Amino acid sequence: MVWDRRMRKAGWAVFFIMWVPFAVMIYTVVTDDEMDFVRPMAIFFVLFILVFILLFGSFPVGRYEEGRIRRTGIPAEAVVLSVTETGTSYNDQPMVVVALEVHPPYDAVFTATVESLMPYYGGEELAPGKKVRVVFTEGTRDVVIDER
Repeated sequence: MVWDRRMRKAGWAVFFIMWVPFAVMIYTVVTDDEMDFVRPMAIFFVLFILVFILLFGSFPVGRYEEGRIRRTGIPAEAVVLSVTETGTSYNDQPMVVVALEVHPPYDAVFTATVESLMPYYGGEELAPGKKVRVVFTEGTRDVVIDER
């Protein structure tokens, strides 16, 4: 669950940086400067493609990480501490951040946060105080809500 977040952060950083060559390109066109505007334009388009790859590539990377945790992780019980909407929705299902208190079978209790889609129905199972099944990776705080 780390790499998808890192990819998104890098994508947003590159998004803000890509406007520098764009501004240089516009400046050279507007001021009729002798500087060649092709190089800044090429840099802008390369950064634009990189932003696209990083932002949209984070979704399959996140899915892969979730699948890996579900395959190799350790099942546990968790108590929902809080549910907060992120403001994002997919197919009219809101994306929420769920704070969990995870109770591993043979380790110390820890807290973790998980981004999850709130289902159309059955959203009451993610209410604060409810118990849910989770799968976590030992030695990390990577947690996925078990959907079985």
